[in-house]
Amino acid sequence: MQNSGPKIEDIRFGGWIIASYKSFKNFDLEDAVFDPYEATILAGKAAELLSSLRSLGQIDSAKFEVYRKLAHIKPRDTTPVIEQLERLNAVDVIWEHDDNGRRVEQIQSHRTTKAEVFDATAQYFRGSNASHKALASIEILDATLLMPVRESDILSKLHEKKFNDETSHGAVTDLMSFGLLTRTKEKETGEHLLYSPYVFSQNATDAFKVLKSLNSKARTEAMAILEHVQKSPGVPFPPNLDRDIIAVLSKSGIIDISGVQVRGGAANREFPTAPHVWGAIAGASGGPQLSADLIDDSKLLLNSLRYGEYYSPSSRGRINDPSVLVNALIVRGQVGPATAIGEDYPLPLARGIVSIAESRLYPGRYFMELRKQDVAEAVRDILQQNIILPAGDLDATEALAKPGAFRSPEEVRFRKSLPPEFEAIRDSLAFDLRTLRKPG
Repeated sequence: MQNSGPKIEDIRFGGWIIASYKSFKNFDLEDAVFDPYEATILAGKAAELLSSLRSLGQIDSAKFEVYRKLAHIKPRDTTPVIEQLERLNAVDVIWEHDDNGRRVEQIQSHRTTKAEVFDATAQYFRGSNASHKALASIEILDATLLMPVRESDILSKLHEKKFNDETSHGAVTDLMSFGLLTRTKEKETGEHLLYSPYVFSQNATDAFKVLKSLNSKARTEAMAILEHVQKSPGVPFPPNLDRDIIAVLSKSGIIDISGVQVRGGAANREFPTAPHVWGAIAGASGGPQLSADLIDDSKLLLNSLRYGEYYSPSSRGRINDPSVLVNALIVRGQVGPATAIGEDYPLPLARGIVSIAESRLYPGRYFMELRKQDVAEAVRDILQQNIILPAGDLDATEALAKPGAFRSPEEVRFRKSLPPEFEAIRDSLAFDLRTLRKPG
């Protein structure tokens, strides 16, 4: 039986595996330098397969073969990969037996959301015989997500977890080479800082100095503030937290604070988040960076929903659970009618995220209709997982059908072009799926 939902820690763990794999696959994965990351690579391929299958329902062996190839799962790995996914209750499989063993006759994914795919990826990796270097790399990525960390502190943490010096230093070097980790040029107290380039860019050293400069009591208060924004994105600060320290953390970029003021509002209401929620894993996963418009719109919608949850009077239709409202918007396309909808959401309306229309049956009450699906999905991710998950759901068949593709400089440098006859075979995979569809 599946549990009630994936844990945030497992979703993030799976996210780093997927991000690592997508960074690796720009290179020749048959090279011996990737031997320590075999478990990461196979888990990443399993994630790509699940991502394609998750909304398809049951598919037959012919379609499965196409998706298996598009996920770059080799024939020799197919049965072990599917058996592992089956043990995790991630897929339901009907096997066909022949002289060569058994092969998939029909398969259906039980993981139907992005979060569930990430969770399954984490479980798959943990069930593999992962190398110490692969395990250490995930520890490093997670340790540097929230704030810059001194390199010696990272190495000490790895030592406490029984990783030897060669493994620890090697993992740091590898992650920097793959662009998943960055080291500051400047030194702080004689050593470099390590940080996620998808959270901190220019202000990594400054952020570290701010935390280090606080006295013991203030640092404890700062950690309480950071814990609040990490666990409760967009939720207003409790009144007992120190406003001066909040201001320092905000100015240094360690936390994000944005505000909402509605018509007739007595004050500008502030809503805090941690910088990493706005696409740290999404950016590290090798896809396009989240646009500034998407991030700004997502912040605005999240803040507006939190305003409706914490400041809108219950008599006008206060929000009890923003996740329920956002899911309803995504599934049904609209919510309402309620009085508060007509008064509390001028900013999402002005940005074209939603439209608002008065009910004909109930004058003075309003419906909210969704106009920007991607913004609502990003806010749903933040409310449920505390981080925007990578899209990761564009079927490989759709990607192949696009007129062009971007190749990174590394991919151009290290990958040779396929001979024309092999390119034709690869490109025909998407069309094979089209011909395999049932008529009618």
